[in-house]
Amino acid sequence: MKALILTVFTLVAIPLLAGVTLARAQEAGPVVTASPAKPPVILPTLGTSPGDSAPLRQTVNNRMINTIDGTTLHLQSGETVELSAIWIPQGAGYQPSDELVRAKQFLDSILMDNDGDRNVTLYQTNLSGQGRINRLGHEMAHVVRKNGNVWLQGALIANGLAQAWPTPVNPELAGRLYVLEDNARRAGLGMWAADSQYRMLNALDDMPNLDRFAVIEGMVKSISMVSNVTYLNFGDDWKTDFTIGVSSPIRQVLLRNNVDLQKLQGQNVRVRGWLRSYNGPYIELEDSIALETLDIAKSDNIVSGAPQLSVRKRAAPQPSVTINNMKAMGQWKAPTQDNPGEEQKQNAP
Repeated sequence: MKALILTVFTLVAIPLLAGVTLARAQEAGPVVTASPAKPPVILPTLGTSPGDSAPLRQTVNNRMINTIDGTTLHLQSGETVELSAIWIPQGAGYQPSDELVRAKQFLDSILMDNDGDRNVTLYQTNLSGQGRINRLGHEMAHVVRKNGNVWLQGALIANGLAQAWPTPVNPELAGRLYVLEDNARRAGLGMWAADSQYRMLNALDDMPNLDRFAVIEGMVKSISMVSNVTYLNFGDDWKTDFTIGVSSPIRQVLLRNNVDLQKLQGQNVRVRGWLRSYNGPYIELEDSIALETLDIAKSDNIVSGAPQLSVRKRAAPQPSVTINNMKAMGQWKAPTQDNPGEEQKQNAP
C-alpha cells in the first residue's frame, strides 16, 4: 500500500510542482547573462602641446586612401607609409597573421570610419640620411590623424595591438611608447594576454619559438666580457641560458646614460629585439633604447622608459651603426662560418 501511494505521488505531485516552478520563471522573464565588458578604446594624441613631437620633423600633410595592412598606409599623393617603431607579426607567406588583421581592422575603424575625414600628418626622424625611407622605398613615419591628433602608433600600442620596437634609425618617442605598452601589458590587452604567444617572456622560461621579435624580462645572473663584447647571462649555464650580447659602442652609449653593465648583476632588466639561437636563446642589443633597467629608474635616462624624451637633460645618444636594423634595413644575417665578425658567446674567465 505504501509503495502504491509513493508511486501516485511521484506521477502526480512532482510534475505539478515542476509546472508551478516553470510558470513562476516565465513570469519573472528571461534570464540575462552579462557578457564581459570590452575595454574602452584608448586613443593617445601627439602634437597637441609644445614640444610634444619635438624630436621629430613634420614632413607631410595628406589624405589617406586606404590601409594596406596593420602597419602600412597608402596616401592620396601616392606614397606608401610604414608605421615606424612598432612591431606586429606579419604571418607566413601571403597569409597575414591574426594580429596583423586585427591591427588593420582597428586602423580602419579610426581612419576609414572617421566621418570621411582621412587627413593625416607624418612626423619623421631628424637623423640625416637614414630612417625616413625603408628598403622598399616606403616612407617611415609616426602618423597622426589630424582630426583629434590621434597618434596611430600610440593607439596600436595602447590597445595591445602592437609592440614597441624603436630602432637605431627611428629611436624617437621610445619612452612614450614604453609607457603606453606597459599600461597595455598590465591590463593584459591583445598581444599581452596571458595565453598570447607574444606576451612578455621571463628570462628563465623555455623559449621554443625563436627567430622572432620578443620582449624579455629577468634578473641578470652573471656578466662576462669576451673580445670586447659584454654578455648578460640570466641562468647558470651560459651555453643554454638566455643571454644578451652588447657591443662596445652600445656599451659606451649606455655608460653616457648612467647605465654601467658591470653593475647590473642581480638587477632586473627588460630587453627587446630579435630572439635567435646562439648558445641558447640570444638577443644582440641593437641599440641602447632596447634595454630598460627596471631597478635603476632615472628621469633623464632613455633606457628607463621616461615618458617624455624631449625633456632629457642630456643629448639623445647617437644610434648604433654596428648592428643593422632588421625591420628598417632588412640586412641582418645570422652568424655563420662565412660571417666571422660575430664573436663567440662564452662564459666569464
